[in-house]
Amino acid sequence: MYPELKEVAELAKQLIGAAHPVSEVGMSATELAQILADTLEVNIKPEQVNKALVALGCQQS
Repeated sequence: MYPELKEVAELAKQLIGAAHPVSEVGMSATELAQILADTLEVNIKPEQVNKALVALGCQQS
């Protein structure tokens, strides 16, 4: 659906599971964007995280 997000989304899935297990409560897109930005050393906005989550079927728009 969002080909420009495919690479980041795949990397995010790997990194999230390995480095930051998601708690039962979950986390916000802002928190996840910060974790990804810190880990990847790139600027990632919460809006990009939301689009990627929708594209992966992990969230509804």
